[in-house]
Amino acid sequence: MHLLIKELQSYRRNKFLLCVLFAMEALLIFSLFNSYFIHHKNLESTIEAQGKQRKEWLSQGEKHPHMAAHFGYFAYKPVSVLSFFDPGVNAYTGTYNYLEAHRQNDLQFSPVQDSGATVRFGELSVSMLLQIVLPLLIIFMGYSSVNQERSSGILKFAISQGASMRGIVYSKIFSLFISVVILLLPVFLAMLIFLFLESSFRLDALMRWGGLMLSYGLYALIIACITVIVSALNSNRMVSMIILLSIWMGAVVLSPKMITNWADLSYPLPSQHSFNQEVRESIKQGINGHNDKGERAQKLKAELLKKHNVDSVHKLPFNFQGYVMQAGEEYSSKVYDHHFHFLEAQLDKQDKMGSSASLANPFVALRNLSMAFSATDVDAHFSFQRYAENYRRDFVKQMNQDMMYSSTYGDWEYKAGHHLWEKLPAFEYQSLDMFSILKARHLELLSLLIWTLILVGSVFALSSYFKILS
Repeated sequence: MHLLIKELQSYRRNKFLLCVLFAMEALLIFSLFNSYFIHHKNLESTIEAQGKQRKEWLSQGEKHPHMAAHFGYFAYKPVSVLSFFDPGVNAYTGTYNYLEAHRQNDLQFSPVQDSGATVRFGELSVSMLLQIVLPLLIIFMGYSSVNQERSSGILKFAISQGASMRGIVYSKIFSLFISVVILLLPVFLAMLIFLFLESSFRLDALMRWGGLMLSYGLYALIIACITVIVSALNSNRMVSMIILLSIWMGAVVLSPKMITNWADLSYPLPSQHSFNQEVRESIKQGINGHNDKGERAQKLKAELLKKHNVDSVHKLPFNFQGYVMQAGEEYSSKVYDHHFHFLEAQLDKQDKMGSSASLANPFVALRNLSMAFSATDVDAHFSFQRYAENYRRDFVKQMNQDMMYSSTYGDWEYKAGHHLWEKLPAFEYQSLDMFSILKARHLELLSLLIWTLILVGSVFALSSYFKILS
């Protein structure tokens, strides 16, 4: 404890270091407030747009239910409460989905489409500063923490006075870690206040905040351990600096890009054009390519006539055209599921490669956990897409069933009204819960814990070697 207090006092006496820490704190706080301001503005816009959409749907007037299905419904992607901390992939995914009959549309209006180079080259966020800049700050603070004292003779003197080498190294690691915790504390407390200010605050948001704090705390401890161990293993502080910067470059810049490229090559995705073309062909010719639309319609008609023991579709107890509309929807849904399952399977394999790689690289582990806890990762995006698509299918089915049972064959003058529109519930998406996140990201969490235990334990194992070097 005495050694730890001594190390913390040495940081306090270093005015240059205090200026650097103050500048970093100011940058973090500025980034946090700026991101929260943008987040709050987006949240208000989304709530306003959802209200307008609902009002337009309910006040659309009388019309044929199939026309109402084409009138469509806009499903707005909710702004997650912690997206101001880590925007994740939000800048590249859309903000709303246009739901209509016959088609499963992609999300529209991604921020990148309507923004300048600021967004395209990476938004300044707290998560980016903590993931990329914070390790450099820790390296700067600790790269010469042991070897400088060794070269000046202070280390030998401290050992001769009864201090253990193990205690010295641990005190330097935990003094670095405590300094970083003091730096991060205002940021996470401000986040907590912002969360309580949100009208949509729930226990889930508090658990996500706790997950972020734990992940970034472990990440800082890992970097502190690596920095001090490298310093203890090298007598030359410049060599330590070069080694640590090389590790930072490999872990933060090069290896994430290599992992992404490797995953892309191993599990390639079809282009948007070819994907849409395959879906159109499958709807027209059948999933197996030998069951075209006309044959399917004839077969359906024959089966219905036989089932109801009638010789004409006019004698069916419902509007045959509404039935055909719904059957077409169900077939196109089957086609979309077939193609989207392939797409999601490829993306899932790519994601699993990234998760496996996180065992070797704590930066990748932290990046994935940060986006997952902020509900801004690819899993959150697909969760919203699936929810919106299920809503679309229920919505169109409701319109088609009204056509089937409230109108007759060939009656295109039939008009439904407000009583039908209000039967459609408002679109309200709930993001993935913590259990789903931890289940999907257990490898990343395991990676941070294993790295922490190995590095803290390695100081214990290497203490004799450190003493020989001193």
